[in-house]
Amino acid sequence: MSSFVESLGGPLLWLWWAFLVLGVLGSVSFPVLYHVGSRGAWRLTEMGRHLMAYSAAVGVALGAYISRVALGDYPGRTAVMFGALVFLVFVVCWRPVIYLRVRKGKPREAGRHELV
Repeated sequence: MSSFVESLGGPLLWLWWAFLVLGVLGSVSFPVLYHVGSRGAWRLTEMGRHLMAYSAAVGVALGAYISRVALGDYPGRTAVMFGALVFLVFVVCWRPVIYLRVRKGKPREAGRHELV
């Protein structure tokens, strides 16, 4: 476990767990709500795909952290943590690429679609 979590006890530990679970629930519920609300139109734009990937990457990173805190050192932990971090860094680095493409006026899609 991390030294931060080990320093917590009683109600603070329960609050920390609630905070982590809330983060995972938020990162899981947003893509579902966004997909249903946009009727799948998020797939039509690069920014829509990025928003969904970013939410998933945050959820994976939080899930990897929770598994580390809950389970300690388990087989494959290093691969899980590394994969979560690589996914998150990839998606974060995708954002400036999108910005520069749009700034130059050359979006990847032929047409622009508005999302709900």
